[in-house]
Amino acid sequence: MRHSFLALLVLSLAACPECPSPGPGDAGGGGTTSSSSSSSGASGSSSSGVVGDGGVQDGGPSGGDGGTGCGPNTEGFGEPCGDCGAMLCNQQGELACADPGKNACDACGELDTSNGIVGRECGSCGIVGCADGGLATVCTGEHPPNACGGCLDFPDGKGPPDAGCSECNTGRWRCQVSLNDLSCWEGRGTDTSCGDCQRCIRYTADMSDLSQGAYILAGTRAIIEDVGADTDMGTSPTSTHVLTFDPLILGPGGAVMEGAIVFLSPSDRHDDPNAFALPEFFSAYDFGQPGDPVRQFHIDFDLDQMNYVIIYDGFLDQVVSRGELIPSSNP
Repeated sequence: MRHSFLALLVLSLAACPECPSPGPGDAGGGGTTSSSSSSSGASGSSSSGVVGDGGVQDGGPSGGDGGTGCGPNTEGFGEPCGDCGAMLCNQQGELACADPGKNACDACGELDTSNGIVGRECGSCGIVGCADGGLATVCTGEHPPNACGGCLDFPDGKGPPDAGCSECNTGRWRCQVSLNDLSCWEGRGTDTSCGDCQRCIRYTADMSDLSQGAYILAGTRAIIEDVGADTDMGTSPTSTHVLTFDPLILGPGGAVMEGAIVFLSPSDRHDDPNAFALPEFFSAYDFGQPGDPVRQFHIDFDLDQMNYVIIYDGFLDQVVSRGELIPSSNP
Protein backbone atom coordinates (compact mmCIF):
# COMPACT_ATOMS: atom_id res chain seq x y z
CA MET A 1 0.00 0.00 0.00
CA ARG A 2 2.86 2.37 0.96
CA HIS A 3 4.73 1.63 -2.26
CA SER A 4 1.58 2.31 -4.33
CA PHE A 5 1.18 5.74 -2.69
CA LEU A 6 4.79 6.75 -3.45
CA ALA A 7 4.40 5.68 -7.07
CA LEU A 8 1.30 7.83 -7.46
CA LEU A 9 3.09 10.76 -5.85
CA VAL A 10 6.01 10.54 -8.29
CA LEU A 11 3.62 10.42 -11.26
CA SER A 12 1.74 13.47 -10.00
CA LEU A 13 4.95 15.47 -9.60
CA ALA A 14 6.05 14.58 -13.10
CA ALA A 15 2.72 15.84 -14.39
CA CYS A 16 3.12 19.13 -12.43
CA PRO A 17 6.75 20.35 -12.66
CA GLU A 18 5.93 23.67 -10.95
CA CYS A 19 4.45 22.05 -7.88
CA PRO A 20 6.55 22.49 -4.67
CA SER A 21 8.52 19.54 -3.43
CA PRO A 22 7.25 17.88 -0.30
CA GLY A 23 9.07 18.99 2.81
CA PRO A 24 10.41 16.77 5.55
CA GLY A 25 7.70 14.50 6.86
CA ASP A 26 5.36 15.10 3.92
CA ALA A 27 5.86 11.55 2.69
CA GLY A 28 3.98 9.90 5.46
CA GLY A 29 5.95 11.36 8.39
CA GLY A 30 9.08 9.26 7.82
CA GLY A 31 11.39 12.24 8.66
CA THR A 32 13.83 11.59 5.76
CA THR A 33 15.26 14.72 4.06
CA SER A 34 14.97 14.61 0.29
CA SER A 35 18.00 14.95 -1.99
CA SER A 36 16.60 18.17 -3.45
CA SER A 37 16.45 19.68 0.06
CA SER A 38 20.12 18.78 0.72
CA SER A 39 21.33 20.33 -2.49
CA SER A 40 19.37 23.46 -1.75
CA GLY A 41 21.15 23.89 1.60
CA ALA A 42 24.60 23.40 0.04
CA SER A 43 23.99 26.13 -2.53
CA GLY A 44 24.00 28.86 0.12
CA SER A 45 20.41 29.97 -0.52
CA SER A 46 19.67 29.85 3.19
CA SER A 47 18.45 33.00 4.92
CA SER A 48 21.31 32.74 7.58
CA GLY A 49 23.59 35.32 5.78
CA VAL A 50 26.44 32.85 5.11
CA VAL A 51 27.86 32.99 1.62
CA GLY A 52 29.83 30.38 -0.24
CA ASP A 53 33.24 31.65 0.88
CA GLY A 54 34.07 29.35 3.74
CA GLY A 55 31.88 31.05 6.33
CA VAL A 56 32.68 34.77 6.08
CA GLN A 57 29.68 36.89 6.93
CA ASP A 58 28.34 39.22 4.27
CA GLY A 59 29.95 42.61 4.70
CA GLY A 60 32.81 41.30 6.93
CA PRO A 61 36.54 41.77 6.20
CA SER A 62 37.51 39.66 3.23
CA GLY A 63 41.00 38.46 3.96
CA GLY A 64 41.22 35.65 1.48
CA ASP A 65 42.95 33.56 4.14
CA GLY A 66 40.28 31.13 5.21
CA GLY A 67 38.27 33.63 7.21
CA THR A 68 40.89 34.82 9.72
CA GLY A 69 39.86 38.44 9.18
CA CYS A 70 43.27 39.74 7.97
CA GLY A 71 44.10 40.43 4.34
CA PRO A 72 44.70 43.08 1.70
CA ASN A 73 41.38 44.76 2.52
CA THR A 74 42.20 45.03 6.22
CA GLU A 75 42.60 48.61 7.38
CA GLY A 76 46.32 49.50 7.61
CA PHE A 77 47.47 46.55 5.47
CA GLY A 78 50.63 47.45 3.50
CA GLU A 79 51.33 50.69 5.34
CA PRO A 80 55.03 51.36 6.14
CA CYS A 81 56.36 50.63 9.61
CA GLY A 82 59.70 50.41 11.42
CA ASP A 83 62.85 51.19 9.41
CA CYS A 84 62.07 49.27 6.25
CA GLY A 85 58.93 47.26 6.93
CA ALA A 86 55.23 47.10 6.07
CA MET A 87 52.12 46.04 7.95
CA LEU A 88 51.26 42.49 6.85
CA CYS A 89 49.31 39.49 8.13
CA ASN A 90 51.31 37.15 10.34
CA GLN A 91 50.82 33.41 10.81
CA GLN A 92 48.30 34.05 13.56
CA GLY A 93 46.12 35.99 11.14
CA GLU A 94 46.92 39.29 12.80
CA LEU A 95 48.16 42.54 11.29
CA ALA A 96 51.78 43.08 12.38
CA CYS A 97 54.91 44.95 11.28
CA ALA A 98 57.18 42.83 9.09
CA ASP A 99 60.47 44.76 9.16
CA PRO A 100 63.76 43.25 7.92
CA GLY A 101 65.65 46.33 9.17
CA LYS A 102 68.35 48.26 7.37
CA ASN A 103 71.26 46.51 5.68
CA ALA A 104 74.95 47.00 6.48
CA CYS A 105 74.95 50.19 4.38
CA ASP A 106 72.14 51.69 6.48
CA ALA A 107 69.68 51.43 3.59
CA CYS A 108 66.49 49.48 2.95
CA GLY A 109 66.78 46.58 0.54
CA GLU A 110 68.97 43.57 -0.11
CA LEU A 111 72.69 44.40 -0.20
CA ASP A 112 74.79 43.07 -3.07
CA THR A 113 78.09 42.05 -1.41
CA SER A 114 79.75 40.65 -4.52
CA ASN A 115 82.51 43.27 -4.10
CA GLY A 116 83.14 42.42 -0.45
CA ILE A 117 81.77 42.78 3.06
CA VAL A 118 81.44 46.33 4.39
CA GLY A 119 84.40 47.37 6.55
CA ARG A 120 86.75 44.59 5.46
CA GLU A 121 90.02 45.11 3.64
CA CYS A 122 90.15 44.87 -0.13
CA GLY A 123 92.86 45.16 -2.73
CA SER A 124 96.22 46.33 -1.38
CA CYS A 125 95.05 49.01 1.03
CA GLY A 126 91.36 49.53 0.33
CA ILE A 127 88.33 49.21 2.57
CA VAL A 128 84.98 47.89 1.36
CA GLY A 129 82.37 50.66 1.42
CA CYS A 130 78.86 51.31 0.14
CA ALA A 131 77.60 52.31 -3.31
CA ASP A 132 74.41 52.47 -5.38
CA GLY A 133 72.41 54.15 -2.65
CA GLY A 134 73.38 51.53 -0.10
CA LEU A 135 72.38 48.53 -2.20
CA ALA A 136 75.87 47.41 -3.28
CA THR A 137 79.45 47.39 -1.96
CA VAL A 138 82.61 48.69 -3.58
CA CYS A 139 86.34 48.77 -2.75
CA THR A 140 87.23 52.32 -1.69
CA GLY A 141 90.46 54.15 -0.84
CA GLU A 142 92.71 51.72 -2.68
CA HIS A 143 96.36 52.85 -2.90
CA PRO A 144 99.83 51.24 -2.93
CA PRO A 145 101.25 50.09 0.44
CA ASN A 146 104.09 51.91 2.18
CA ALA A 147 107.68 50.65 2.14
CA CYS A 148 107.01 48.32 5.11
CA GLY A 149 103.91 46.84 3.52
CA GLY A 150 101.39 48.73 5.66
CA CYS A 151 98.74 51.13 4.48
CA LEU A 152 99.38 54.26 6.55
CA ASP A 153 101.91 57.02 6.02
CA PHE A 154 105.00 56.89 8.22
CA PRO A 155 105.29 59.53 10.95
CA ASP A 156 107.22 62.58 9.80
CA GLY A 157 110.98 62.20 9.95
CA LYS A 158 111.00 58.38 9.96
CA GLY A 159 112.25 56.06 7.25
CA PRO A 160 112.72 54.77 4.72
CA PRO A 161 113.45 51.25 6.02
CA ASP A 162 117.16 50.38 6.38
CA ALA A 163 118.25 54.01 6.04
CA GLY A 164 120.64 55.34 8.68
CA CYS A 165 119.25 57.14 11.73
CA SER A 166 120.32 58.90 14.97
CA GLU A 167 122.92 61.55 15.51
CA CYS A 168 125.75 59.03 15.43
CA ASN A 169 124.21 57.29 12.39
CA THR A 170 124.68 53.97 14.19
CA GLY A 171 121.02 53.00 13.86
CA ARG A 172 118.88 51.74 11.02
CA TRP A 173 115.18 52.31 10.54
CA ARG A 174 113.39 49.00 11.14
CA CYS A 175 109.77 48.24 10.37
CA GLN A 176 107.58 47.56 13.35
CA VAL A 177 105.17 44.63 13.20
CA SER A 178 102.31 47.08 12.58
CA LEU A 179 104.06 47.87 9.25
CA ASN A 180 102.95 51.48 9.69
CA ASP A 181 105.79 52.79 11.88
CA LEU A 182 109.54 52.36 12.28
CA SER A 183 112.05 52.24 15.11
CA CYS A 184 115.60 53.60 14.98
CA TRP A 185 117.26 50.35 15.99
CA GLU A 186 120.60 50.69 17.85
CA GLY A 187 120.72 54.42 17.26
CA ARG A 188 122.34 56.80 19.75
CA GLY A 189 123.39 60.38 20.29
CA THR A 190 126.82 61.71 21.20
CA ASP A 191 126.08 62.70 24.81
CA THR A 192 125.85 59.27 26.46
CA SER A 193 127.46 58.51 29.82
CA CYS A 194 130.08 56.51 27.91
CA GLY A 195 131.04 59.43 25.65
CA ASP A 196 131.30 59.63 21.86
CA CYS A 197 129.26 57.16 19.74
CA GLN A 198 130.12 53.77 21.20
CA ARG A 199 127.32 51.60 22.54
CA CYS A 200 126.66 52.26 26.22
CA ILE A 201 124.95 49.20 27.76
CA ARG A 202 124.14 49.67 31.44
CA TYR A 203 122.33 46.44 32.40
CA THR A 204 121.29 43.11 30.92
CA ALA A 205 118.78 40.51 32.12
CA ASP A 206 118.25 36.98 30.83
CA MET A 207 114.48 36.51 30.86
CA SER A 208 112.99 33.29 32.25
CA ASP A 209 110.07 31.40 30.75
CA LEU A 210 107.31 31.30 33.40
CA SER A 211 104.54 30.10 31.07
CA GLN A 212 105.77 26.67 29.92
CA GLY A 213 106.60 27.88 26.45
CA ALA A 214 103.40 29.84 25.86
CA TYR A 215 104.57 33.48 25.84
CA ILE A 216 108.20 34.52 26.40
CA LEU A 217 110.76 31.83 25.70
CA ALA A 218 114.14 31.23 27.26
CA GLY A 219 116.91 32.99 25.35
CA THR A 220 115.13 36.36 25.42
CA ARG A 221 117.42 39.07 26.78
CA ALA A 222 116.58 42.54 28.10
CA ILE A 223 119.14 45.29 27.48
CA ILE A 224 119.11 48.72 29.12
CA GLU A 225 121.40 51.25 27.47
CA ASP A 226 122.11 54.94 27.56
CA VAL A 227 121.53 56.31 24.07
CA GLY A 228 121.84 60.00 24.96
CA ALA A 229 119.38 62.65 23.89
CA ASP A 230 118.39 61.93 20.32
CA THR A 231 115.35 62.88 18.26
CA ASP A 232 115.22 59.65 16.24
CA MET A 233 115.45 57.62 19.45
CA GLY A 234 112.72 59.64 21.14
CA THR A 235 114.95 60.49 24.12
CA SER A 236 115.64 63.77 25.89
CA PRO A 237 118.37 65.15 28.20
CA THR A 238 116.34 64.02 31.24
CA SER A 239 115.45 60.60 29.82
CA THR A 240 118.33 59.01 27.91
CA HIS A 241 117.85 55.30 28.70
CA VAL A 242 115.89 52.74 26.68
CA LEU A 243 115.13 49.07 27.27
CA THR A 244 114.98 46.64 24.37
CA PHE A 245 114.59 42.87 24.12
CA ASP A 246 117.41 41.65 21.94
CA PRO A 247 116.70 38.96 21.02
CA LEU A 248 112.97 38.64 21.72
CA ILE A 249 111.83 35.02 21.38
CA LEU A 250 108.07 34.54 21.51
CA GLY A 251 105.95 31.47 22.07
CA PRO A 252 102.60 30.95 20.32
CA GLY A 253 100.83 33.17 22.87
CA GLY A 254 103.10 36.12 22.14
CA ALA A 255 100.58 37.37 19.59
CA VAL A 256 97.88 37.86 22.25
CA MET A 257 99.84 39.91 24.79
CA GLU A 258 98.35 43.30 23.92
CA GLY A 259 97.82 44.12 27.61
CA ALA A 260 101.23 43.06 28.88
CA ILE A 261 103.31 45.68 30.73
CA VAL A 262 107.04 45.79 31.40
CA PHE A 263 108.03 46.65 34.99
CA LEU A 264 111.37 47.54 36.53
CA SER A 265 111.32 46.58 40.21
CA PRO A 266 113.69 46.47 43.21
CA SER A 267 112.26 43.01 44.05
CA ASP A 268 111.02 40.07 42.01
CA ARG A 269 107.42 41.35 42.28
CA HIS A 270 105.72 43.60 39.77
CA ASP A 271 103.42 44.96 42.49
CA ASP A 272 106.29 46.12 44.68
CA PRO A 273 105.38 49.64 45.88
CA ASN A 274 108.67 50.93 44.45
CA ALA A 275 108.31 49.23 41.06
CA PHE A 276 107.84 51.32 37.90
CA ALA A 277 105.71 50.41 34.89
CA LEU A 278 107.30 51.52 31.62
CA PRO A 279 104.99 53.80 29.63
CA GLU A 280 104.65 51.64 26.51
CA PHE A 281 102.73 48.37 26.29
CA PHE A 282 104.74 45.26 25.54
CA SER A 283 102.85 45.01 22.26
CA ALA A 284 103.74 47.05 19.19
CA TYR A 285 102.92 50.74 18.97
CA ASP A 286 99.47 49.93 17.58
CA PHE A 287 97.36 48.44 20.38
CA GLY A 288 96.35 44.93 19.39
CA GLN A 289 99.64 44.02 17.71
CA PRO A 290 101.90 41.27 19.08
CA GLY A 291 105.25 41.79 20.76
CA ASP A 292 107.61 43.66 18.48
CA PRO A 293 111.26 42.63 18.04
CA VAL A 294 112.17 46.30 17.48
CA ARG A 295 110.12 47.60 20.42
CA GLN A 296 111.82 50.25 22.57
CA PHE A 297 110.77 51.16 26.12
CA HIS A 298 111.77 54.57 27.47
CA ILE A 299 112.99 54.95 31.06
CA ASP A 300 112.64 58.29 32.83
CA PHE A 301 113.52 57.34 36.43
CA ASP A 302 116.58 56.39 38.48
CA LEU A 303 117.83 52.87 37.77
CA ASP A 304 120.09 52.51 40.79
CA GLN A 305 117.49 50.69 42.94
CA MET A 306 116.08 48.50 40.17
CA ASN A 307 117.00 44.80 40.21
CA TYR A 308 114.47 42.98 38.01
CA VAL A 309 112.75 43.23 34.63
CA ILE A 310 109.25 41.76 34.85
CA ILE A 311 106.66 41.22 32.11
CA TYR A 312 103.18 41.11 33.59
CA ASP A 313 100.04 40.37 31.55
CA GLY A 314 97.03 42.15 33.00
CA PHE A 315 94.49 40.08 31.06
CA LEU A 316 95.97 36.87 32.41
CA ASP A 317 96.81 38.44 35.79
CA GLN A 318 100.09 36.58 35.52
CA VAL A 319 103.82 37.29 35.40
CA VAL A 320 104.92 35.58 32.19
CA SER A 321 108.63 36.37 32.35
CA ARG A 322 111.21 37.73 34.80
CA GLY A 323 114.92 38.44 34.65
CA GLU A 324 117.46 39.77 37.16
CA LEU A 325 119.36 42.88 36.10
CA ILE A 326 123.13 42.44 35.90
CA PRO A 327 125.31 45.58 35.63
CA SER A 328 127.30 45.69 32.41
CA SER A 329 131.05 46.17 32.26
CA ASN A 330 130.39 48.91 29.71
CA PRO A 331 130.93 51.47 31.13
